[in-house]
Amino acid sequence: MTRAWFTISVSETTGYREIAQRAALFERIAPRCHVNGDARWQRALRIIRAKRGGRNAAFPVCCAVMFGLLNLNKPSGRTSRDVVNRVQRLVRPAKVGHAGTLDPLASGVLVVCLGPATRLVPILHELPKVYRGTFRWGCASESDDVESDVTQLTDAPQLTAPALESVLPEFLGTIEQVPPSFSAVKIGGRRAYKLARAGNEVRPPPRRVEIHRLELLELDADMFRLEIECGTGTYVRSLGRDIAVRLGSGAVMTELTRVSIGPFDLADSVPVDRLGSLADIDESAVPPLAAINDWPRCEVDASGLELLRNGRPVPAHGSAEEGTRVAIVAGEGGLVAIGEQRGDEVHPKQVFITVRGAERNRA
Repeated sequence: MTRAWFTISVSETTGYREIAQRAALFERIAPRCHVNGDARWQRALRIIRAKRGGRNAAFPVCCAVMFGLLNLNKPSGRTSRDVVNRVQRLVRPAKVGHAGTLDPLASGVLVVCLGPATRLVPILHELPKVYRGTFRWGCASESDDVESDVTQLTDAPQLTAPALESVLPEFLGTIEQVPPSFSAVKIGGRRAYKLARAGNEVRPPPRRVEIHRLELLELDADMFRLEIECGTGTYVRSLGRDIAVRLGSGAVMTELTRVSIGPFDLADSVPVDRLGSLADIDESAVPPLAAINDWPRCEVDASGLELLRNGRPVPAHGSAEEGTRVAIVAGEGGLVAIGEQRGDEVHPKQVFITVRGAERNRA
């Protein structure tokens, strides 16, 4: 986990109002503050107030900012919300969010964002995703998987590898896809799956999705397995259904594993059950810069940090093209902001570290 440390020295001449203002600022940018070994800055304020005027009134206040990403391996049978809740209990009251829902049936990579890193979720959504899905041939269900009643289709044609491989190219590139009735797509402001469970007829509108790669991994009499590389918003179970319909049959998804999201790979993921303490979170988290490691970088010093804190552009040190997004880093490569190249300057779009007096930002 990336930590940014901030120190203030409180002396007997420091007014209580100033102390309170500084602590309140820390609380806004660092939801979980470690002040003199205690997680509650309010207690530190009481100590400071009690000691004002005494010899021990001067001591530093340090604040550790949770700013990192977790590459977790979600097991089948749990919702993505379950995983976020588990992490939230350990890091409360820091913000926690995930970058791409996995259905309860699915397992695999779930990237969880901590603290200010939750603002990276839209960027993480842009990363390509790789899935491995298993489908049962010759049947159908309302949810396009085995989570609802499965109906066996009559007169389904025999499944062959040549026939399946011949239609896969038709599903590459930008395609229109109708999400399942049981999905998180909103219809009239309500989730489709809630409408479907209430007995309503649900017909989600088609949406455009990007399929970068399709590969047949395995096939037998009534099952086929695909590896799919795709963009955000793709329903893999709908893809398996549509491929089967194209061949005159139907299919339901029986298993799904997300193998990767951009640079976050299943081989490097951490099992959710391994997270039992804050120390486990700290050990498992990776720097936010890992999500945009291939972006151009702009390094800033103390004067550059001051400019960023005031929302002002910093001098560009690279040769990125006009309009290119740039990772602004400080210290040993810690991400402090995201900017856009404009001429010979980088204009900040998102600033993560804004407190005056930042000493270091370790990745």
